[in-house]
Amino acid sequence: MLSVIIIYAPENQSAINSINTLKTAFETEECEINVKSAASAIIPDMTAADIIILGSMPKGKMPVHPDFKEITRALQGINLAGKTAGIFTFESINTINAFREILHDSHITICDEGFFINKENNNSFTKADWVKKIISLHKERSIHE
Repeated sequence: MLSVIIIYAPENQSAINSINTLKTAFETEECEINVKSAASAIIPDMTAADIIILGSMPKGKMPVHPDFKEITRALQGINLAGKTAGIFTFESINTINAFREILHDSHITICDEGFFINKENNNSFTKADWVKKIISLHKERSIHE
């Protein structure tokens, strides 16, 4: 069974509702899910997971919510080789690009497709398809390592 951590910001009811639908998509794939707001997540949450899902709403001109500040700082010196990341946004492609840059030096495998969680018509695939793609990417990478 794969372990998945979903880390998101901001922590509000709208975000929580969206995260719950994403959590359900992973549960359908028989994954063990841990959900944390960025403000309460710690690096051991990430290192314990096989798959790391990061999602944020921009805040002003910042593409990633400030609740990710501590995680962003810690990721500068961490090796996440063997893990797979999925990135989603509540509204901006800039958020997806910022997370890609943040994760760049961590050696994690990043799913090519970002996901607009609140604007599913902006995606060329469904939430369930995105989840399956991330899981498949992780399993494929695990076979080759």
